[in-house]
Amino acid sequence: ARWLDVLDYASQALSADPTQTAAAALVGTARRHLGTLDKARAELRQITVMAVDMQRSTAIAAQVGPESMRTLMLEVYEVCVDAVARYEGGVTKYLGDGILALFGHPVAHEDDPRRAVLAALEVIQGVGDRAAAWEARFGIPVAVRIGVDSGVVAVGPVDASPWSTEEIAGDPPNIASRVQATAEWMTVRVTDSTNGLIQGWFETVPVGPVELRNYPQPVAVHRVLGPTEAETRLEARGGTRPPLLGRDAELEALRTAWSRVEAGERQVIGIVGEPGIGKSRLAEHLISTAIASGAVGVTFACSRLHRDSSL
Repeated sequence: ARWLDVLDYASQALSADPTQTAAAALVGTARRHLGTLDKARAELRQITVMAVDMQRSTAIAAQVGPESMRTLMLEVYEVCVDAVARYEGGVTKYLGDGILALFGHPVAHEDDPRRAVLAALEVIQGVGDRAAAWEARFGIPVAVRIGVDSGVVAVGPVDASPWSTEEIAGDPPNIASRVQATAEWMTVRVTDSTNGLIQGWFETVPVGPVELRNYPQPVAVHRVLGPTEAETRLEARGGTRPPLLGRDAELEALRTAWSRVEAGERQVIGIVGEPGIGKSRLAEHLISTAIASGAVGVTFACSRLHRDSSL
């Protein structure tokens, strides 16, 4: 009970004045005595990591000087941060000549690997768009290369300090950085684990197993060529669709509605339900039925990735 009181009073004091180092020390001491800093505080998360590196950064710094180099790096950072933020990821580290960005923590999305690769392609595009202006200002060509990996990591604070940041323990950050080092300039490479999660959304070509520095075995790597024309998960999934099971009533309602359309009536159908129960599959079946009878299908799909885009 005594250490609980200490933690309570010290936390209140720290909230009132964050500069009180004595209160911060007491918070850390109390937490250690209460056993609040242990492996149980870490959580396992599925994440995707994007590592960006700038070409010849050391040589560029020697050529243009520290002030110009800082200006250039801030502008490169801006391109990276804008792309990462657009797809709701977060930059976890600035590495002097690049960044490390995380998708899947603290906010997770079902398509974090896709978001990471979209952000990577946008960084390549942004740097390419500014390259000529940078070369005119600084007298040197600017290029980047990017590596992406997905996997499970442990996320948690590194000490009992109330100011402690969360650190990531696991392979993806290291592998993404090392895969980036194998890529050609102005290209994106992804590991096999990421490639399996973005199939259908992007065109990729296998590079083959590559040796990564300080990694025990070769890693299968793919180069990203660009996005496909898929607009929905079903389009990205491709292949033969499984039959609809247990949806006789719903299918009959759709067939009836389409029959009325063929007879000249206007129909509007809303499909509502919990995620994952097959709403998109039903809509796809209706569209296929309509097209098979001579209709023209037009699909409008909403996405959080485009919520700031004009209609």
